[in-house]
Amino acid sequence: MATRRFSSLAEALWLANTRYGSFGSPLGLVLAQDGGELRLRRLTATSSEVTMPYPAWAARPDNALCLPTALALADEISTFAGFALWDPRHRPGVSIALAGELVGRTHELPRVEPGEQPTR
Repeated sequence: MATRRFSSLAEALWLANTRYGSFGSPLGLVLAQDGGELRLRRLTATSSEVTMPYPAWAARPDNALCLPTALALADEISTFAGFALWDPRHRPGVSIALAGELVGRTHELPRVEPGEQPTR
């Protein structure tokens, strides 16, 4: 459950972000109250949990995870449901560097069906 203080702030940041056509809008990162499927599950001073179904537009024909798309989604989500909340001045420009690497013996991408909610 999102704490009220962080939930209110995160909702305000998301609404401002998606209503003005920012990078998150075409990615489908829109709150449920604005007709999207993004849900802020848990927001605290040190962690965030956000859920959304994997977008159908991001699915590859073989249903393998599209790593660049997953990283773009994670980057935008971590900005508005994390770093902007924790920054004392709530700047959404605070960012991190993300990278992805396929590990394991088979080097096969995990399968992700459109609408599925990946957890790892």
